[in-house]
Amino acid sequence: MAITSCNALTGKHISMRSEFNSGSLLSGQLKVQDAPALGFWASSGSLDAALAGTVNAIGFVSGNLVSEVSVALAGRSAIQSDVDANQVVTDAVKTSLGGLVNGSGVYQAFSGTNYIDGNANLAIDLSDLDAAIAAVQTDVNQNESDADALSAAKQVVLDKHEAAMGAVFSAGGDYVAHSGKTYINGNASVTEDLIDLDAAIVSREAAISSSYIAQIGATRASVISAVLDGAPGALDTLNELAAALGDDANYATTITNALAAKQTEIDALETSLGGLVNASGVYQAFSGKTYINGNSSVTEDLSDLDIALAAVQADVNQNESDADALSAAKQVVLDKHEAAMGAVFSAGGDYVAHSSKNYINGNASVTEDLIDLDTAIKDRADGLATLEGHLDNSNGFRVTSAAGNYRMSWGANKPQMTMTLNADGETIDVCFDRGA
Repeated sequence: MAITSCNALTGKHISMRSEFNSGSLLSGQLKVQDAPALGFWASSGSLDAALAGTVNAIGFVSGNLVSEVSVALAGRSAIQSDVDANQVVTDAVKTSLGGLVNGSGVYQAFSGTNYIDGNANLAIDLSDLDAAIAAVQTDVNQNESDADALSAAKQVVLDKHEAAMGAVFSAGGDYVAHSGKTYINGNASVTEDLIDLDAAIVSREAAISSSYIAQIGATRASVISAVLDGAPGALDTLNELAAALGDDANYATTITNALAAKQTEIDALETSLGGLVNASGVYQAFSGKTYINGNSSVTEDLSDLDIALAAVQADVNQNESDADALSAAKQVVLDKHEAAMGAVFSAGGDYVAHSSKNYINGNASVTEDLIDLDTAIKDRADGLATLEGHLDNSNGFRVTSAAGNYRMSWGANKPQMTMTLNADGETIDVCFDRGA
């Protein structure tokens, strides 16, 4: 066996070539890389994956192959122990999961359940169950709230019953029998008390003789007559009197409060009217006003003001009509002005200044344009007058003009000069002819 060790090259690739006869432990090549995380490579038939991982984790070759293999085998044994321990834990987890995963560890979805059918993993099942429990808890909370409200309402009714019946019920709701009474001692219910009282009344009535009944009847009639004291038939009973008072047990207080409210309303009305009525409610007529002097009521004031307003409105309407007519007439004049002046006014009536003209560029009004044109014409007229003043007909000299040309000559066969005023009004072309 030939071994080449490169462990002196710390941190670099360390290669080892080992050759054995057939059936030996190693054949081919081993290559240990810089970092274990980069993996281990061995040719087919060298070491299995567990041994390769162990050698890679060592990170270098000491130069003693037997020592390295021994270490590798020890690592392999340790790894196998870890694998076996992990398998035990895995089997225990599978058992604990109770068939939730198969032999390959794949999750077995539930079917035929209420909330977790067909889910792909336990996390989804747990999430769905959590949501379902939350919904059920919300329903439970609402039921508890409804039950509390119903119990409270029932308790209110029970309290009213107990208050109406007096101390006939115990705290637990049982009837408390009377004692020391004449007719209803020791009964177990209100019904029994009522039956006993009814029987006692019947017995007492039977004991009263007819003479007592007649005497009571006469006395009753006398009392009734005294009470009625000639009252009209519509008010000769307490029920009729109560109805007349609106069945109000506090009639006097009600009337007093109503009168006070009316007084408050009257005070507020007087304040709102601003002194239009006095303390007695009499209307106070205006004086010193334009349209409502001396009237005896608000109605008369309003009528007069309505008439005055109608008259003012008619005046306003006429003014608007007159203004519209005047505006239309003015518009006709403006339209004629604009037509006569050409495009010298904008739509808003402003003057549109000329541009690219000889004498009237940029002026703000027609007046300025006219002044500038007048000045230009005056300048030209003065120039022509000066020229004509210098030209006379002595010595055979003469000036003729035609179509803007001025010809000066000194007789036949004499030199001639022609001056032409150009179209720009500014320049003159001069032509000399020396003659024959």
